[in-house]
Amino acid sequence: MQNTCEDEFDLFLLPHQDDEFGAFFLIDSSLSLGRTPIIIFLTNGEYGRATTDQRNAESSKVLRQLGVDSERIWYLGTSSAIKDQGLAESLETIFDAVLAALNQYGKPLTIKSVYAPSWEGGHPDHDAAALLAIAIGRALCRESHVYQFPLYNSNKKIFFPYTVLKPILEAGPVKELRIPAKRRLKYLKLCADYKSQWRTFIGLVPFIFTQYVTRGTQQIQALTALTTSGRPHRGPLLYERRGWQTWGKFEQKVAAFRQKHELPLLSRPDAP
Repeated sequence: MQNTCEDEFDLFLLPHQDDEFGAFFLIDSSLSLGRTPIIIFLTNGEYGRATTDQRNAESSKVLRQLGVDSERIWYLGTSSAIKDQGLAESLETIFDAVLAALNQYGKPLTIKSVYAPSWEGGHPDHDAAALLAIAIGRALCRESHVYQFPLYNSNKKIFFPYTVLKPILEAGPVKELRIPAKRRLKYLKLCADYKSQWRTFIGLVPFIFTQYVTRGTQQIQALTALTTSGRPHRGPLLYERRGWQTWGKFEQKVAAFRQKHELPLLSRPDAP
């Protein structure tokens, strides 16, 4: 596809092949505005018995149903051999890969917005993608707007370990975009296409359905260096509850990337 000076793009930085479920309406809206969404997957997607090929095929199928051009779905995490929970150690590698992919046309693309999962402590790869999005936004153009969209987190959860599509209000003002009822139904149906992740979606879909019925909006927040300058929320993070790693360990992995890209950490990684 040839680009013209008038072409405008929205960039979606997604750690895993299915994280787009939290941004369906943002992708739809990008197309409705006459922009071209570029979807970049940041890990190879291997998880449990699901292979990279399976997961790439599932996301490609879903995104094509939304109207995304196959040429704009880039599996850079696959080509860079970045594994699940391995994004924090590979941020500089994927940063270079994203910029190289965007510069392959010989001239800068006009990126209007950059989207990534929220800094919310749900999955270490999601938090790593939030840091990446800020650095990429700066590198592309200081005029670009960088936003975060919630996937899942354990903020203020006591009896149930997590919630889905619910932003952390302390992270800043929430912008709500009304999703038409027909699109909500379509998005719910699309969740069935992630066949290799059916166990995951059994846990997610009830929350997605409830959010669509009771609120019916896509919620986003600005994503800035200040957003990521401290622990995502008080209390145990979801990936800590799952025993994957502590936030302190995560911060050790991203420390060099923070320093190089001037993303300061203003609170101790071992703070409660």
